[in-house]
Amino acid sequence: MWGMNSHCDNISIDTYSGEVASIPPELLKPEPTPTPDDEYGISSFSPQRTYRLECGDDEMKLYQTTNEQLLRQADIRPYCSTVAWSSDEMKLSIVAEEFVLYVWSLAEPAPRPIAQGVWAEDATWSPDGKRLAFGSCNLDEDQAYATILSENGGRLAHFKIGGCGGSWNGHLDWLTNDTLVDPLRYGWDLTVYEYYNAVSGKNLGFYYDSYYNVVQPPALSPNQRWHILEEFRRSSSYPTYVLYDLRTQSNFLMSDNEMTYIKFMGWSPDSASFYMVSRPVTETVTSQSQIPFGFLAFDPNQRQFTQLFAQAMDTQFDPNQELAWVVFPAKRSEGQVGLDGLILDLATGTSHGRHFVSDQLVYADPIEGNLVPGAWSHNGKLLAIGDSHGDVSLLDTTGATRPLATGLIAKSWPTGVHLAWSPDDQYLLVQYGTQGWVVTVP
Repeated sequence: MWGMNSHCDNISIDTYSGEVASIPPELLKPEPTPTPDDEYGISSFSPQRTYRLECGDDEMKLYQTTNEQLLRQADIRPYCSTVAWSSDEMKLSIVAEEFVLYVWSLAEPAPRPIAQGVWAEDATWSPDGKRLAFGSCNLDEDQAYATILSENGGRLAHFKIGGCGGSWNGHLDWLTNDTLVDPLRYGWDLTVYEYYNAVSGKNLGFYYDSYYNVVQPPALSPNQRWHILEEFRRSSSYPTYVLYDLRTQSNFLMSDNEMTYIKFMGWSPDSASFYMVSRPVTETVTSQSQIPFGFLAFDPNQRQFTQLFAQAMDTQFDPNQELAWVVFPAKRSEGQVGLDGLILDLATGTSHGRHFVSDQLVYADPIEGNLVPGAWSHNGKLLAIGDSHGDVSLLDTTGATRPLATGLIAKSWPTGVHLAWSPDDQYLLVQYGTQGWVVTVP
């Protein structure tokens, strides 16, 4: 059924008369353009769909997709499912008859054989396009191996990476030019990503992606040297936080106690600091690690923590990472401890606009999302927050506050409250429990 405000314009319906309308001659094509399935069976597109490889039983054809110009043709018998493109679209690899691995560069007229007797069905190129990685499995040993080849076929590395597993197909990913990712899938609800140095084969940590036990995504620094992981061990239901130096292949244990949660905030653009919030699991615990509670900056080179705001329970950056909404414990006049918030200028350390958040302290796993409902506008000029009384307020960058809504149902606060800005920052979606509103921002 159409809604009351729906419109159906410029639509006409003619009663069927039993006659088929004629088709204008200009719309008829005596020789329709073949689809990839017509003649060659399989078509593989480059990452940006600039090129298309049509793969048949005994030949391959390379086209430019914009004008369907045929660029290259090769008479080999390929295994069409083994095509792997480099990220810059300048070359591809493919396995052909007799398990010969070919590399076909767009700068060369024909594919080059670089290795023989390999089954690189799920080969992947390093981000710089200089190395190929693929996995293999020794079923007798239940042992998987990674093989790294240069673009000319030189064998650069070959090392163990774990068990084969029922769903393992030899596919490997790249985190950086020197770091491999081995995704191990266990059923439909769990994938374990193991990281390895692509030269030495040294293990550099793991990351669980589980339906039942969600983990914060890994944090790779912009310079691709530092990698911070939240790891879960079988012996504990609490996470361990580890920094891996991908260059030196070393690691640093940031925290492994059961009293501290760490919320990942992200890296500074120059990779000099990693921002985080360290907060207690419950009200009565004290910090039992080298990390104090609060809003922190971690220096990966010196392995030191700088406290930006003591006892902070939650923090949200503005889009430019210049300001932060910081939530912290606040004692009320009647002696009860609740939560307040303010806007912190990261460059100067000054704060603006202290605002009520909650009558009670709240403790939650960082993976559950922001501890306090809040959302920065896309232009970074306004912050919307929803407090435990059911009031929604707007704060500007100076801390000036104006009410947007009051008295909303707050029984499910904070987990049932969601705030989100429209792309143009003209509207705010406000959800409290099972009710929601779209508010025009004045």
